[in-house]
Amino acid sequence: MEVFANPQRSTLVANHALYLNVCSFDYLELKQSAQQETYFDLMQEGVCLRLIPRSTPLQERRERTFNVSAIEAMMEQVLSARWDAEIDDDCSDSF
Repeated sequence: MEVFANPQRSTLVANHALYLNVCSFDYLELKQSAQQETYFDLMQEGVCLRLIPRSTPLQERRERTFNVSAIEAMMEQVLSARWDAEIDDDCSDSF
């Protein structure tokens, strides 16, 4: 998704991406569903484009934290394997 403001261009959906021109709409309404999920209604001459987020910033932060933890664990394994290989090389050189 890309958001921009340009009175000479329109909002466009192409190649599985949304290019949202805020100048294409009269106003935005921020609403909440019965399940307490936030969504956005962009209004233009009585027509509504509803945007429902697939995730929230809190969910993304949790996922990023999980990914960082997984990467750190993987790096520990790589470094440990490298040190083991260096120790094995040192031991074989001494014979």
